[in-house]
Amino acid sequence: VRALFCHGDSARAVLCDYTPLVERISIDEAFAGVACCGRLLGTSEQIAELISTNKVDFAIATGSQDLFSHLTLMPIYHWHRIVLVPKGHELAKNPKPIDLKTLANHPLVTYVFSGTGESSFKRAFREEGLEPRVVFTARDADIIKTYVRMGMGVGVIASMAFECADREDLVAIDASELFPRVTTWLG
Repeated sequence: VRALFCHGDSARAVLCDYTPLVERISIDEAFAGVACCGRLLGTSEQIAELISTNKVDFAIATGSQDLFSHLTLMPIYHWHRIVLVPKGHELAKNPKPIDLKTLANHPLVTYVFSGTGESSFKRAFREEGLEPRVVFTARDADIIKTYVRMGMGVGVIASMAFECADREDLVAIDASELFPRVTTWLG
């Protein structure tokens, strides 16, 4: 997805042409017939509890690796965050790269934080002496996008969650320099 920011509209156009050819289904629908997948989403603490009580055999997560120290963890992919605003929003019109101080001045909508583990999102602000104004959280990027479209706040989501259809009314602003790279792993 980083390449989309580097190569501009030509790469986006290719993805937009081919994405509709792939039927979109949710992760729950994709794994509905798999008996071991009764619980697919949760915080790092919830997933660790499922692992420790043998209710699931493996986890795919991006949260605190300390909760899974007894597992062998294999990185699956790395990703960055983007800032998401409606077209016409003041941040969409700003030609300068966004910074955390600017972002801290806006109500934010982002993913649910882990209950006890440290969040790289919060840490990035804290290291700059800032406090993010998180007004809503959600587990799903589509819910965050809905809140952004409703004007509830500025979204901060995974870059790969920004889809071609979102370009009709939303603007993605690269935030890879603001927050650390995130690793999704299998354990």
